[in-house]
Amino acid sequence: MKINRHYLNLAENYLFSKEYFKAIACLEKALRLAETDETKRIINYNLAVVYFHIENLGLAKMYVEKAE
Repeated sequence: MKINRHYLNLAENYLFSKEYFKAIACLEKALRLAETDETKRIINYNLAVVYFHIENLGLAKMYVEKAE
């Protein structure tokens, strides 16, 4: 989880800086490394938030559904 936490923190910083595509790259990497369902839910929710910000509502919805 330490590596995932690094990518999640980095993605959060990119999100706040409005560097959405960098945030997506970090979250996708974290998702590939995720070991637990809880971690995957958190990452999927964060991906939904980022896609919402770039107005890709189709992908935002998909990731929200994965996070449920």
